[in-house]
Amino acid sequence: MEKRARLSLAVTAAVAVVCAAGWLVLAWLVRGEPFGDAVNEAFGVLFGVLILLSVIGALRARSRANSGEDPEKPS
Repeated sequence: MEKRARLSLAVTAAVAVVCAAGWLVLAWLVRGEPFGDAVNEAFGVLFGVLILLSVIGALRARSRANSGEDPEKPS
């Protein structure tokens, strides 16, 4: 895996984990929900963020393919 792809994967994972952790803190400590319910909501947020990032990545890849760039060819 090339360096840019690894960095992109690391940033994506970090964004998803930070969003889920933030939601966990918000639901558990601020809204006062039981810990189990807050964890379930955090996992829902995590999966939602991953789906959103996947859709954005697919749209960007399609845009590169339509512009004539080869997504497999290093720049």
